Amino acid sequence: MRKKQTIPTQQNKPAAAALRSHQQTVVHHQQTVQTIFDPEVLLKYKAMVPDAPERVLAVFEQNSATERQMIELALKAHRADNLRRDWMAFLIIIVGMGTSGLFAYLDKPWLSGTALAAIIGYAVIGFLQKSKQPAQNQQQ
Repeated sequence: MRKKQTIPTQQNKPAAAALRSHQQTVVHHQQTVQTIFDPEVLLKYKAMVPDAPERVLAVFEQNSATERQMIELALKAHRADNLRRDWMAFLIIIVGMGTSGLFAYLDKPWLSGTALAAIIGYAVIGFLQKSKQPAQNQQQ
């Protein structure tokens, strides 16, 4: 009697599943720097097209100006986002302190203390997250 052929199947191994669940994707961004052609190359272009060096330099200047504008706009957007985040944190703290004061006025010391503890906890968490961000930006 012949043995039936079997198709190998993937075995569910706990270690392999754990490795698959902890995979991360790292995105790397590198800015490219364009340089101006060597003078010999520009002279060769000039031999073919008389105004080629001026046109090449004009395009290079436009690209440089556009790149500077993009960097400035990115920095302004980042600054505006930080400002919005800071105002939201300030408002959350003020509302939390007002809530704590209201609970203290209503003679509910446990609720008042809980509101203050939540404010302190969120401030500590926000501080720790803020200190981790530069390390993450350097990896990207």
